[in-house]
Amino acid sequence: MARNRTAAAAVVVVVVVAAAAALAGGGRPTDPPEVDPSVLFLDEFEDGGLTVGDSPPGLWDGLDAVAGTDAGVSTAAARSGARGLRVWDFADLPAQGTTAAPYVDLGSDAGDRYARAWVRAVPTWDAGVFVTIQLLAGARAACDISLIFPPGTVVLAGDTANQGYQVTGTGFLLRNSWHLLECGLVDAGTSSVSRVLWIDAVERARQQISQDGWRVDELDVGEPWSDDGQFQGTVDVDGVAVTVTPPPSHAQVDAGPLDLQAGQCAPISARLMSSSKVPAGALRADRLFIAVDGGSAATFTDPDCADAGAFLDISPGTVDLAFGIQALAPSVLTVSLESTDLVGAPIDVNVVSPADAGLPDAGTDAGADGGEGGGDGGSEPGGDGGGEPGDGGQVGPLLDLSVCGCGSSGAPAGWLALAIIGLRGLARGSRRRRRGQAQAVFCTGAAAAPASEAR
Repeated sequence: MARNRTAAAAVVVVVVVAAAAALAGGGRPTDPPEVDPSVLFLDEFEDGGLTVGDSPPGLWDGLDAVAGTDAGVSTAAARSGARGLRVWDFADLPAQGTTAAPYVDLGSDAGDRYARAWVRAVPTWDAGVFVTIQLLAGARAACDISLIFPPGTVVLAGDTANQGYQVTGTGFLLRNSWHLLECGLVDAGTSSVSRVLWIDAVERARQQISQDGWRVDELDVGEPWSDDGQFQGTVDVDGVAVTVTPPPSHAQVDAGPLDLQAGQCAPISARLMSSSKVPAGALRADRLFIAVDGGSAATFTDPDCADAGAFLDISPGTVDLAFGIQALAPSVLTVSLESTDLVGAPIDVNVVSPADAGLPDAGTDAGADGGEGGGDGGSEPGGDGGGEPGDGGQVGPLLDLSVCGCGSSGAPAGWLALAIIGLRGLARGSRRRRRGQAQAVFCTGAAAAPASEAR
């Protein structure tokens, strides 16, 4: 879709493309999987097609890709299941603009919007600033999740109703591994929108902005906008969704306040939670694996320990679950429910001999951080050490970068790049923005994390 195409023209093009695909035997899948009612769009790329014109057909309306770049469904890009989306960018394009990204129309209803996707970026040339997840409201970037190389930090940005483009850094490093990136627009379409970035279920940035009257109508992922055209490498995306309520990001497990007794059945409850710390129904059918580390234990798919099993199958909309474990000897067990689409959130459970049972265990939920779903250094299946602890989202001290380009003399390379965003015009990050449109840019953010903290 062209940058300056009007909303009406965009609708016509989508209809024409869909009609042409249908005549050619394409079109969207006729029997899509069941999803939770909160879902506006969900794609895990398992059918093999990307756009509606592919065979088999995909879910995206179209694909923008410049020469030297491409995007498509690939088994090498799978985070969960067998396939994911891969963007190949091996072109040095010293200019702003769209690189390679599929796009999909989301309709024009009012209300809050949440976009999420698992993302992995592997540079072959350690340079470049680009948007990887973008929610559009007409020609405006309602929310941009951007990456800065070097060193691979994540940035929250987007337009505001006063013609500004606000940028907030996080200091979080991707380190060539999978991470769950989420953007929420809370109180969307008002003069007091909370634009929030979560990484691996931990809040990393929040902006209070005005987007009065705006309605999100499009999602782009991959590399929908490059600030300088310098990034070269691959960007993998999986588990993409846009919802009207906060989506689940982790399973919060609760073993109760008392020590467990060795040899006895211990009922365990769990609840799917969003990164904003409210219960959230499963977006789709899923399989959650019961993981127990630190000692020997039997696992059961019911809280009465009647049915032995290692996993729970859940339906769309499921929030609460229950299962059972039976430890064989005193120990400290680490218990969690894991899925390749969720961040690991383990808790420690103290197991004592029957003679010592019944005493409160202050450390039962140690490591759970009040239910916050940060990762556990790779506890989820297919994990890569990418999870962050549930620390409230703070990484390093805050820097006041309210004037872009004016950082502290000791600012790390990532902050120099963050200043460049303002100077070179990531403010024109919307794929459909007019190139000459003036922008005011505001930058805030956290300093780059020490190597021991950022993963």
